[in-house]
Amino acid sequence: MNFLATVGNNFFLTGVQLEVGPTATEFERRSIPEELALCQRYYYSTSVTSGGYLTLVGGSTTKANGTIFFPVTMRIAPSMTGGNLNRITNFGVLDYIGTYTFTASQTYPEGAAIMYTQSSGSTWALGTPLVINPNASLTTITASAEL
Repeated sequence: MNFLATVGNNFFLTGVQLEVGPTATEFERRSIPEELALCQRYYYSTSVTSGGYLTLVGGSTTKANGTIFFPVTMRIAPSMTGGNLNRITNFGVLDYIGTYTFTASQTYPEGAAIMYTQSSGSTWALGTPLVINPNASLTTITASAEL
């Protein structure tokens, strides 16, 4: 059979394990959750869009501090990136519209202390409880502990 005869043909090769040396070892099968957890030791990404998903507190009148916990302990303290936000809310009471820039102030293998710093818009009082506004622009926070 010629698998290349038609553009839509597929060829699947599964259940193969390559070995170094003359001795074969037992085939290792991992569940999808186990494989995901092993991958998340090196890289984790999450989208932040809903109020309550990421709880923050006003560390000053222009800085909102929060904590992210990773689903598994990462290999080392990761480097982190995050997108900007355009809305933060005081649990639906007040809506702070502006530009908020992401910073990871401290990172650990288990999680990170993060901060959104306001560069324009309304301010809040020190200690104000805050969450990402459900109408905020989509932003992604990533943590990388790759080699």
